[in-house]
Amino acid sequence: MVGNFHVFKKIVWQDHVPNKTGSIREYLNGMASDLKSYSIGQLIDEDPDKCVFTKTYGPVKGSIALDCTEGFSKDWKIGVTLKIAIKNTEPCLLFDGLIVY
Repeated sequence: MVGNFHVFKKIVWQDHVPNKTGSIREYLNGMASDLKSYSIGQLIDEDPDKCVFTKTYGPVKGSIALDCTEGFSKDWKIGVTLKIAIKNTEPCLLFDGLIVY
């Protein structure tokens, strides 16, 4: 599964969204709970004013790979979530890891 919206561990849609669906990860866990899977998101050229990850790691030449642990919680805004109608969710609940370009 590729693309950031496909790798969210969990999707909590805003109240006004009709036909709410789960994430692919949620469906896979429901079908095969013993399946080991990991969600790796990517942040490419996000606006540093809207994405703390890009502001912090974007100036580094090349790319940075991160384990997205509880340390990346509510104070870490993530730009990719501003583009879809989901509720504000801590990055550590969305992804297991991130690659910042």
